[in-house]
Order: sequence, then C-alpha cells, then structure tokens
Amino acid sequence: MRTALVTLLAAAIIAVACGDGSSLNEVGITTNCNPESNAPTRVAGETFATAGGVDVVVVTAAPEANPAQENDQIAAHFTGSLTDGTVFSDSRELLDAPLEFALNTEGVICGWVEGVVGMSPGEVRELTIPPELAYGSGGFGDLIPADATVMFVVEMIEFVETEPAE
Repeated sequence: MRTALVTLLAAAIIAVACGDGSSLNEVGITTNCNPESNAPTRVAGETFATAGGVDVVVVTAAPEANPAQENDQIAAHFTGSLTDGTVFSDSRELLDAPLEFALNTEGVICGWVEGVVGMSPGEVRELTIPPELAYGSGGFGDLIPADATVMFVVEMIEFVETEPAE
C-alpha cells in the first residue's frame, strides 16, 4: 500500500494525474503561482524567499549560469520530506532516473515552480514550501498530513528537449 501511495505522490508532485488546474484546487493544491520572470543566477549558501513564500537555500551553485524559466522542460532529482525529517518521496528510489517536468502549474506544485525557476543544470536547492503552495488542506493520503509544510532538495540535471508540435 505504501508503494502505491508513494507512486501516486510522484504523480501528485508533477500533478499530471490531476489534469487541469480546477481539480488541483479541489484537493487544496494552489495553481496561482508567482515565479520570478527573470530569476537571477544564485550562489552557494545564498538564501531567499520567493514572492509566494517558498524559502530557498542554494546548497550547490551551478557550474554555469543557464537559468530555467517558467514553462521550461527540465529533468531533476528530488527528495521530499516533512519538517520532522520523514522522507515521503525520492526520485532516485522511486524512478531510478531524474523526473522530467515542465515548470508550470500543470506540471508541478506551485512551491516547485517558484523555487526551481532560476536554477541552472548542476544546481542544488533546498525548498521549504508552505502548505498553501504544496498540498494544502487536503494533504496527500497517509504520506503528507493536511496543512503540512514540506521540504524538497532538488537537483536540476538538465533541460529536456520537447517534441515539436505537428
């Protein structure tokens, strides 16, 4: 049962199982994000808060500045935990590969959009995401309680080329 919940959580993180933004709101997941439009390059050890209230720590700076912007398609590894340290999801364990997603609210929770925009390949950030930008009052099954602040360590691996529309 826990394996099934963890697999579903990966889907909830990338929100593809939720379809359009209205269904995300029904389970308490916000879709009204405010990422920086031209996020600056960051340095290791830097801390900042996004417009929506995600606390960000730059753990490792990128070797080259090539910042991801809203709607870019990227690949990243992540570990998600509660503030007490309980790990609820890990891409290396779950997927054995980086997670590929678009930086928009059709792809991930708002806290990720706000916290990951501006990252460059090779950069590692720790995101502390308040409930209103994460899983909200609905939580997520037995893994994430209602109104929980969640933490993610995210490592941007690379940009992913998207297939051109025909």
